Amino acid sequence: MKSSLLVGTLAVTLASSLNAEVFVLGASWRERLRAAPEGQIERGKRDAAAPRGYVILETTEEGLEGAFIEYRNVRGLGKSYSVTTGFTGFKADIVDDTYGTSRRMYGHILTPVTGTTVEDPMMSFSGSVSGESSWPNRLAFDKAVFQTGLSTDLAGPVIVDGSTMSRSELSGGGTRFRIASTTMEDAITELSTRLEEGGYSRNAVAPVIVTDLPATVVRAGWVTDATLSVGLGPDVFPTPTYTWFKGTTEVGTGATYTLPGGAEGDGTYHVEVSTSAGSATSGETVVTTTNKAMEITPAGATAVQVSFTGTLELAPTVNADAYPQVVSYQWAKAPAATPTVFTNIAAGNGGTQPTFTVSGNSANTNGPGVYRLTVSNGTTTLNSGAYTVTTAP
Repeated sequence: MKSSLLVGTLAVTLASSLNAEVFVLGASWRERLRAAPEGQIERGKRDAAAPRGYVILETTEEGLEGAFIEYRNVRGLGKSYSVTTGFTGFKADIVDDTYGTSRRMYGHILTPVTGTTVEDPMMSFSGSVSGESSWPNRLAFDKAVFQTGLSTDLAGPVIVDGSTMSRSELSGGGTRFRIASTTMEDAITELSTRLEEGGYSRNAVAPVIVTDLPATVVRAGWVTDATLSVGLGPDVFPTPTYTWFKGTTEVGTGATYTLPGGAEGDGTYHVEVSTSAGSATSGETVVTTTNKAMEITPAGATAVQVSFTGTLELAPTVNADAYPQVVSYQWAKAPAATPTVFTNIAAGNGGTQPTFTVSGNSANTNGPGVYRLTVSNGTTTLNSGAYTVTTAP
């Protein structure tokens, strides 16, 4: 005999024959519950809500991907369904007989268990594969028993010592379900639409944070485009709400939070992400800003001309990421005859603005001459290069 193995998201040897199409298994399970209190067995069984679902498998260049849509119609609770993507609870082996006249698939599949708390319940199945297909048209599930707690060596798995053990007995089967879609995403949409047209509503799913905030964020200088965000698991529903906190103060409600520049943005942040099914709280991140020196341009002497009837704006620049930022500007003027003897220009004449306008025909403070800007951030001062402004002929 020879076989081809299909496992979760591992490489699939049959990918080429599957032609990147999706395979949908319409499955149903019957769950019976049983409890075993201390020292006795409850023989009466009761049925849990019979779960049904669509197992969606898609071949990709990387391997086998999957999703699972489970739906239930529970008396008193109504019709509901849930979607789980990144489905890896599927393992199968297609076996050919010695003469190649028949093929059969054997494997295990993740099973929805409601009455018993158990992690990753897997149920075995088998089904015949006909023709050139890589998937059977029907699958039969073997009866499986899932239980909470551990049995003792003396009592075995039936009688429990000191507690109550819950058991779920499941059985069922599945049939290949034909759909129009040829991709995983479209298949989920198509099947969800069918369920909603049948009166089913999608269950809310609490968010799970899979990519947390970094422990620290250090910004070099004045930065205003730094953002905080978290990554969520793919199946959260509906679209969650976000509440960002700086310490205990609410500061934002978007999926991302843009930090204010400088000291205003420094602090400790976290975010709460919520749906009607529950919420998740991120870890804390500590944001700090480090100093960055001012650099003023031009730094050297510059000679410029202004027309007799025109004006010229002097506009040196300070690097935008300097931190602390500039808190004061002071223009000074020197006569051409003594270009190193500067006198501050009064605020009323525009001397404390980031730019200064020179008039070509003015004999006053704003006329041709030598100009310089001094900037300060409270701890450091810096001078621009000298602008020698003359009137054009």
